[in-house]
Amino acid sequence: MLNIIGFALLIVVTVFAYKTAKEYERSIIGWTVITFVVGISIQIVLPIFIVILIVITRKLSGSSMEQQWEAIPIVTI
Repeated sequence: MLNIIGFALLIVVTVFAYKTAKEYERSIIGWTVITFVVGISIQIVLPIFIVILIVITRKLSGSSMEQQWEAIPIVTI
């Protein structure tokens, strides 16, 4: 559910970036692509790196695999 709301918000923000770029006569394609890529990065790439960082720090601390799975936030799984 949270992902659907995030993607809907991403589309709305991208449309607003398109309208603003068009209004100020800037690169429409450039601004919309940048907005979309940043939004996707925040929603998909950033959680993956957070999980990787949690697993690495837990592994270095000597935790078992079960403890590592408990440390990962449920939103990222």
